[in-house]
Amino acid sequence: MRGLAVIAVVLYHGGAGWMGGGFLGVDAFFVLSGFLITSLLLQELRSTGHIDIWRFWGRRARRLLPALALLLAVVVPLSRWAGDGSPTAPRGDVLATLAYVQNWHLLAAGNGYFEQTTLPSLLQHTWSLSIEEQFYLVWPLLLAAGLWHTASGAAGLRRRTAWALGVTVLAAAASITDMALQAKPRADPSRVYYGTDTRAASLLLGAALAFILTERASNGDRPVRPFGRLLIAVAGWSGAVAIGALWARASGSSPWLYQGGMALGAVAATLVIAAVVTDQFSVLARVLSTPLLRWLGVISYGVYLWHWPLFGLLTAERTGLHGGWLLAVRIIVTLTVASGSFMLVERPFRTACLSSVRRRAMVGFLAVAEIGAVLLLAPGSGTPPAELATGEADVSTAVRSADEISPTPSTAGQRAVRAARAPGTRSPAPSARDVLVVGDSVGKSLAAGLSPYLRARGIHVTDAAVLGCGLTIGGSYHYFGQLRRQRKLCAVWQSRWRGAITSTRPDVVVMLVGRWEVMDRVFQGRWTHIGDPAYDAYLVRQLHAAAAVEASTGARVVWVAAPYYRRGEQPDGTLWPEDVPARTDRWNALLRQVAASDHVPVIALDRKTGPDGHFKESIDGQQLRFDGVHLRQAAVSHLGPWLMPQLLGPMRAPR
Repeated sequence: MRGLAVIAVVLYHGGAGWMGGGFLGVDAFFVLSGFLITSLLLQELRSTGHIDIWRFWGRRARRLLPALALLLAVVVPLSRWAGDGSPTAPRGDVLATLAYVQNWHLLAAGNGYFEQTTLPSLLQHTWSLSIEEQFYLVWPLLLAAGLWHTASGAAGLRRRTAWALGVTVLAAAASITDMALQAKPRADPSRVYYGTDTRAASLLLGAALAFILTERASNGDRPVRPFGRLLIAVAGWSGAVAIGALWARASGSSPWLYQGGMALGAVAATLVIAAVVTDQFSVLARVLSTPLLRWLGVISYGVYLWHWPLFGLLTAERTGLHGGWLLAVRIIVTLTVASGSFMLVERPFRTACLSSVRRRAMVGFLAVAEIGAVLLLAPGSGTPPAELATGEADVSTAVRSADEISPTPSTAGQRAVRAARAPGTRSPAPSARDVLVVGDSVGKSLAAGLSPYLRARGIHVTDAAVLGCGLTIGGSYHYFGQLRRQRKLCAVWQSRWRGAITSTRPDVVVMLVGRWEVMDRVFQGRWTHIGDPAYDAYLVRQLHAAAAVEASTGARVVWVAAPYYRRGEQPDGTLWPEDVPARTDRWNALLRQVAASDHVPVIALDRKTGPDGHFKESIDGQQLRFDGVHLRQAAVSHLGPWLMPQLLGPMRAPR
């Protein structure tokens, strides 16, 4: 079962399209953990009359910690070596992983599992290990408290076990209900996916099965009759079919998954385990006992630990491979590393076959290496605050409807709102040499970089750009494979821009948009993208409208060509559709076409930052983007001498 579960997870993360629900392999791990841990604790209770909590925790520590410490000691330096543009292992993630609270840390940091809009952490996958470790910490205490008194003999223990079984089933039902109630349609499911409370059902169902089968074994474990074997076989194969269907067809964005679908998968895994444990000579049991699956099951912990960071570092750009070849290389490297981890670290520590001196020496080495990696090599917990505040730091939040969230506050935005509400009034005209920036989050990052550079030269920059809003109005779109709907606020971009221009009376209006125009989206009732004649004609009309709004007060209008993007790779190593250079080229061609007819100068940021016709991470040794999309403040300052004369044009720059 572990072997199958880890295959599902690895194929899902590797981009195998026919394993769209492979992430549910984690639930099989949860059910197995609940079953095995509870079975061990009940056996200890029946044989010794009590549960040695400290001994249990010690075994868990020897099983889990050495391999995890080795992973962190290797991955953190590797993430630094990989350089800019690769996934990292932020210090906050390292500490949360060591403390086994990574699931709650990811939630607090807004790092969704399915809605990846930035490069994910190399340690994101340890969220499931955190949930299991929290279970290992709490469950033995609850079990010992519930079954503590055994002096009344086997009958008393049997009654207490039945009572514990009932409570466990009720707790599992409560967890399933909790998930269903907290899940919101079309909302980010990360809270219910990461939450210990909502994911506890799988662990508890496994524990409930352990109560049932342990009680059966205590009554003599009588042979199963033919009719009983038939029922067990039907239940086991039904569970196997359900698991296969869910792993193949489920999607993390499907509402039904959190309204009972995930619980169905846990029940199915429970049925399979019950069937093969009860009848160990059945066809299903023999299938799951094949040497390959058993070997994968033995090293599954290492495979799970290592596959995610190795997949993140073995990119298509770095290896020159994609699709099936890239997946094959990733799997081979993962299996090799996991096998080495098992033989050299996991097995020696778990079986205590090392001498006490050698074991202490290895523990000391891993501890020193880990502390050094965290303190000296692990980067901070995220994007630098100055850039995080202006970039599209949490696009999954930024694209929610305007009823749920307001745009990033800015002085210009506040003045624009006031001007829109009171058209007859406007703020006093600002001092000369005022530049207003409009556009989307990329435009916002441009404004953030221009502001300190131009302010030092007596030029004021006002930021009226809004996260998640381009020129296209309405409709659904795909963002990194996820279905989204445009914010309501984006539909009124003309009135927002007109209000900002009227209230600030700038000398120059600068526009940088295009990120949202290159997405796959619904237009006129069908899915399309830039390059479609009807959608291109619509974009041309929107650009003409933008030029008219921006020139409404007589300001100089300047447009900035969109730079090339590279937010990361798809799981199979290919580019996301919105990052394909041809789409950016098509947008910039439309931009230049309209600019020529409306006499608007265009700053060729695309050619400056991507002279070879595709995304470049840096230029002149200067990193351009902090996430593959948004401009770094230092990069804009570096481009300042090139940008400034094109922005101001024939106007005399102030001293």
